Amino acid sequence: MPDLTTLDSVRAYMGGASTVDDALIGQLIGAYSAAVLAFLNRQVVSGPVETWRDGHGGRTLTLPEYPVRAIDLLEIDGCAVPPQPLIGQAGFRFTTTQIILDGYIFTAGAGNIHIRYTAGYDAVPADIEQAVNELVALRYRERDRIGHRSKSLAGETVTFVTAALPESARAMLAPWQQVAPL
Repeated sequence: MPDLTTLDSVRAYMGGASTVDDALIGQLIGAYSAAVLAFLNRQVVSGPVETWRDGHGGRTLTLPEYPVRAIDLLEIDGCAVPPQPLIGQAGFRFTTTQIILDGYIFTAGAGNIHIRYTAGYDAVPADIEQAVNELVALRYRERDRIGHRSKSLAGETVTFVTAALPESARAMLAPWQQVAPL
């Protein structure tokens, strides 16, 4: 699973944190990158995808991972469909989210469409990286007060963030989240 930020980016966000805890921060980056990807329910970094989809008898098929960068293989009922040499000729073309057929249909069937493609972004979108930076920095700074919701000292009470996903991170991630299965 790819990291959604870098050690340098987290250190810069934290105001130049000491290199003494680089191993710990690196572990947090890995853990929170995985947590954010699970929350988003989609691939972010460009990489290969292989899927079997159900045909529905139409000419278009929405793919579960996006943006689609390339399609390496499209098979319908075990038969390869070629890319279109020109618009209007038989074959497939694609958008950032769909495959479009001319001269073919996605025949109705369960799991009869086989697709291998590349999807995702070349670079992690800035707001996703920032959300991971905030989560890592928050958890790094909270490590000495695990389990505490507040602390009172000399008549003052300090309340700590205890949400699994703070509202600021949730707001940055919400537009990227895939909420309905495709």
